[in-house]
Amino acid sequence: MSERTSRGYMVQSVTDYIGTSYDESERRQILERIDPGIRHMMQNVNPITWYPVEDVAKIFAAIAAHHQATDGKVREALENVGRKIATTATTTFLKLVLRILTPALFASKMPHFWSRDNRCGTLRALEFEAKENRLVAVLEDVGGYDFIGAVTPGFIFFALEHLGNKNVRAAYDWTIENPGPDSLTYVVTWD
Repeated sequence: MSERTSRGYMVQSVTDYIGTSYDESERRQILERIDPGIRHMMQNVNPITWYPVEDVAKIFAAIAAHHQATDGKVREALENVGRKIATTATTTFLKLVLRILTPALFASKMPHFWSRDNRCGTLRALEFEAKENRLVAVLEDVGGYDFIGAVTPGFIFFALEHLGNKNVRAAYDWTIENPGPDSLTYVVTWD
């Protein structure tokens, strides 16, 4: 059985997100929710090293708990974390790829993008309908990788927006009460 891990740049991106998206008091509240060992890892993360998904999920959980206790915008915050992760990815190989990608090609390459940064689960397109501005994607075999189900749409939004689409949104059945389902289906649409 392979180790369930994610790339360090995901941790780095979430750390940057916390640092830039919240004021000092909010940052402190979020960081206090994270185990000291994981906070230490966040400060010393190597972007290309692999880290246990359980540790990454605990960082996501702290952000989710903060929003659940304050403004209720858990999904929005986690989707924005996904956008931040995608932003970091575009400073590497993805920057070149986005220049030649089309939405249809992005849909076909989703499994590759996912496996480049995650050693668990798969993300793949089930349907792509260009004329209807619709993509149906499924994230599978991620049970226990808590909160990734709400982070993933942010990556999809970022990519589709950078390919020229407007008002990208997704319908999906994820709740904080069940943060780590085995699979999720996203119906992504845009204008």
